[in-house]
Amino acid sequence: MEIELSLGKNSYWREMAAALLVVCLLGLGWLGWSVTRFGTDGSAQILNWSDYQLGKAEKAYQAERETLRADADMLTGLLSQSTSPSPVAVQVTANRILEHSASGVSELADARLALGAAAVVVRNWAVGSVDRNTAIQALQTAVSLLSE
Repeated sequence: MEIELSLGKNSYWREMAAALLVVCLLGLGWLGWSVTRFGTDGSAQILNWSDYQLGKAEKAYQAERETLRADADMLTGLLSQSTSPSPVAVQVTANRILEHSASGVSELADARLALGAAAVVVRNWAVGSVDRNTAIQALQTAVSLLSE
C-alpha cells in the first residue's frame, strides 16, 4: 500500500494537519491498547454493556470496602491509644465514619451498619458512657464483616 502526498504551495498547513492526524491516530491506538481487556488465551475481548456494568460495580465495591477498612483502622487507632482520646476528636471521626457508612453498595450493607454502630459505641466510650471492652467488641464485629 502506498500513500502519495503531493505538497504544493502553502504545504506548511497540510504538513501540520498530517502530523496532527498521525499523532491523534497514535494516541487513540495507545488509548485502545491500554483499556483493552484480554482473555486467558491472550486475545482481545469485546467489552459489552453487562461487562462494563460488572466492572463498574466491582470498582465501586472495592473502593467502598477500602474506605470502610480505613475507617475501621481509624477506630482501631482511637481504641489502641494508651491515653483516652479527646471526645471531640472521637466525635469528629465518628461523624465522618457515619457519613461514609450512610450509603453504598448493597453487598456491604451489613458491614456498613456494623461499622456505623461501632463508631457510635466508640463515641460513647470516649465520653464515658460505655466501657472499652464493649467498644472493642463492636469494632471486632465490624472488622470481621469487612474481612469476609
